[in-house]
Amino acid sequence: MTGELRARELGVLVAVLGAGLAGSVAMLASRGADTQFLAQQLQPASLRAGDVERVVKSAPDPQVGKGRGKSAKCNPASSAALGNPWSCVVTYKSGRTVRIRVRVQRDGTYTGRYAGGGAVSGCCIDLPGTR
Repeated sequence: MTGELRARELGVLVAVLGAGLAGSVAMLASRGADTQFLAQQLQPASLRAGDVERVVKSAPDPQVGKGRGKSAKCNPASSAALGNPWSCVVTYKSGRTVRIRVRVQRDGTYTGRYAGGGAVSGCCIDLPGTR
């Protein structure tokens, strides 16, 4: 009886250790994906100039208070994920060009100031990782 009991206890112990080992192997195998996820969270992809330009060119011409730009060219001032503040030049159908200093918020909205005075705001810039 004692030998039979020990064999049963040993079988249970081996099964528990085997399950623990299998779980550890599975956890370590998936660790690479977790590392990649964490890296993306700590260093998110940078906002692209084209995403800012697409939205900023909808800013109205400050001289007439309406209309939209024909084109826009924006450059980030920093290498941070949002690139704030952005320096943009918007060209309107009249040929007039206007400089706008833009700050992008984490929710995709932006606020800006025209070089000659006045403010503009808008929505929605596609942020990396939110598409």
